[in-house]
Amino acid sequence: MSATADGSGEAVWRRRAWGAALGCVALLTLLGNPAHRGGNTASRLATVESLVHRGTFDISESPFLDETVDYVRLDGRALSSKPPLLPVVAAGVYAALHALGLDIVEDLGVVHRAIVLVVETVPQALLLLAGFLWLELVSRDPRARGWTFVLLCFGFLGAGYATTLNNHSPAAAAVVGCLYFTTKLARAERPAPRDLIAAGLCLGVAPTLDFLTAPAVAGFGAILLWRWPKATLTWVLAAAALPIAAHVGLTYLATGSVLPIYARGDLYQFEGGYWTSPRGLDALDEPKWLYAFHLLFGHHGLFLLTPILGFGLWQAVLQVRDRRPLWREALVALVALVVVGVAMILRTHNYGGACVGFRWLIPVMPLLILLCLPFLESAGSRGRIAIAVAGFVSFTTFVNAAVHPWSHSGVHWLFHQVVDTGALL
Repeated sequence: MSATADGSGEAVWRRRAWGAALGCVALLTLLGNPAHRGGNTASRLATVESLVHRGTFDISESPFLDETVDYVRLDGRALSSKPPLLPVVAAGVYAALHALGLDIVEDLGVVHRAIVLVVETVPQALLLLAGFLWLELVSRDPRARGWTFVLLCFGFLGAGYATTLNNHSPAAAAVVGCLYFTTKLARAERPAPRDLIAAGLCLGVAPTLDFLTAPAVAGFGAILLWRWPKATLTWVLAAAALPIAAHVGLTYLATGSVLPIYARGDLYQFEGGYWTSPRGLDALDEPKWLYAFHLLFGHHGLFLLTPILGFGLWQAVLQVRDRRPLWREALVALVALVVVGVAMILRTHNYGGACVGFRWLIPVMPLLILLCLPFLESAGSRGRIAIAVAGFVSFTTFVNAAVHPWSHSGVHWLFHQVVDTGALL
């Protein structure tokens, strides 16, 4: 009798999934270092410190201002260029700690770890929960589910970033939530209001944390609208409006406009501002073909640093081409990957600054990892060995990011060592 038939496989799958999830969270807790925060995190910490200590979004007097270039000037004030919702939530965590006598400068290690626990580690745990439930929903093969879940735990770049205050990791959690509830509702005979509300909240939260989740959000929203038009236009839309309204309200409170700072390029141009005369990576002027190569296959390479995504991409194409059971979810992942990837290749030139990997695609990555499931359901011994090797490489990148996400990866260092010694000339 098969493991699936007698139920023993299900028990093993659940135990291993719990072990993998706990191992992932424990690893993030152990590897995280508050000192490795980078300018991206410092910009958000500046807002957190200013809100709690001075009750303002103006970070002019924040001690973290000197650590970041991610800010703009507006009416004499310095404002973080980051979306406001995440820093406001983090400020709520710090306000409670400050009431207990902790200071974000003097006790940064404790405060930063506490903030990360609430706004990064907890969302990462929810991402794993949503991934676990989705795998149970779409597959009856416990072995394939188990290995796919292990890849999600230890091969996802965004989990590594979750050791510092950043927007990509919690946005990815919201996207996986969208995936799970969309698939569940699309397969339901009657939509449950709680699932509709949860789907709406995930759809609304994702773009308020990371605007680049918009293609995925639109895709999942389209599936829901196709399957349950009336419920989507009522329950889902109403729930999605809540976090979006909070984001718009906070943006207006901070800037006097509902437009996000990212959409107001003129604010970056001020006397003495870094972005009027950028340096280093921010001043790169590489040919687009070379820039695209490095983002996809080179020192920031999506498929070099996290090769398991290649298996997910392949399966996504097969799902859409042959109209297999997961073709709608696969189509959303493909469209999001192409739209965001092409947009960032064409509109940027700095690789996202000093960072590990193609970080702008972090919210799409778990979708591709989960789409490795069909491959694992049918793979022979050679296929399993190939994805195991890819999983190991992806794991090393996960660890690299968990230790210090806001630095160049080991692969980036190796590329430059080879070029600097003339080995490629």
